[in-house]
Amino acid sequence: MEDASIAAGGGPEHSRHAMLTGNQIRHLRVWAGIKTQAELGKRAGGLSRATIARAEDAGDNTPGHLSVDSMLAIAGVFIQAGAVFSLPPGEPLTAGLHVQFPPKAKPLPPIEAPATKDKE
Repeated sequence: MEDASIAAGGGPEHSRHAMLTGNQIRHLRVWAGIKTQAELGKRAGGLSRATIARAEDAGDNTPGHLSVDSMLAIAGVFIQAGAVFSLPPGEPLTAGLHVQFPPKAKPLPPIEAPATKDKE
């Protein structure tokens, strides 16, 4: 499994929450076989393509515009693909989490189309 550190924080409102950097989001998206930012947004609960693009554009920084809920939704997609997030023993959360992922991601299920109402 490869290993990459996940930075913590991003601002005072995020100081207690581990966060991914923009580069990590981009790298994990490609690793998971998610071809577009729009697809990642859909898989992460309906976030817009622009939101994912701004997140990836943060580079080595944490995307300050993302709420904790949005960051957790994005991380959840990567967990579904097989990534494992952990806090090394003895390290404080402010030191950042680590992510491990196998060389090949698990296949993700198809994105479900929104339900439509049938007219009778």
